[in-house]
Amino acid sequence: MAKSMLVLWSQSLLLVLLLVAANRADAGTVVTVNFSGTASGSSTGSFWGAFAYDMSQPKASLYTFRFMGPTYTHSLSYTTGLTGTQPGINSTSEPFTITTFNSTFRLVATDPQSRATTVTIVIPTSVAMSATSLPGCSVFPAYPTNSTFTLSGGYSYTGNITATSCSYSLLAPVVYCLPLSDVCTYTCPTPCPVYACPPRQACFLTRLFARRSHRSSCW
Repeated sequence: MAKSMLVLWSQSLLLVLLLVAANRADAGTVVTVNFSGTASGSSTGSFWGAFAYDMSQPKASLYTFRFMGPTYTHSLSYTTGLTGTQPGINSTSEPFTITTFNSTFRLVATDPQSRATTVTIVIPTSVAMSATSLPGCSVFPAYPTNSTFTLSGGYSYTGNITATSCSYSLLAPVVYCLPLSDVCTYTCPTPCPVYACPPRQACFLTRLFARRSHRSSCW
């Protein structure tokens, strides 16, 4: 059972990291929290998933941080027997809000957008959190109590989060350019092209996913 859960966590973490890498537009520190638990109330089955956020996102008001657009990474993926796997990155998880009031971390996001479902994750933290900056991994207990995972709206599901794990990643900026063009920008057009011009000192992920164009210096 423990090995199976580790595999599921690894899959969720990989999904979030791939989404972050594909949509990265700044160079802040990203916190990724894996979570898992069991259903409660009338819901059945277990659930697992991961969420990620850029710690450098400024506050909207005291204890409140609202993410919008690609500038500051934010993502949420989860799997239940009812919903299957639902991944959301940046705009596909918005509105995306974190509050840190009263030693309680609360994430509210919309995932999926179609059959719009509000996802609410509540985790009482081990220490008090700042009113003006987002927390790091140290606040998330490995085996939380009174922590909940709730879906409402398009899907309805309730569960208790029984385990979390947390990690940091530091990803370099991704520079986008138009296909077959040398004109690059740090703002991703809509829809985002698949070609990218990496920095001169390309990071590991850029090299891993890079594909060279025969007509320009864009990869």
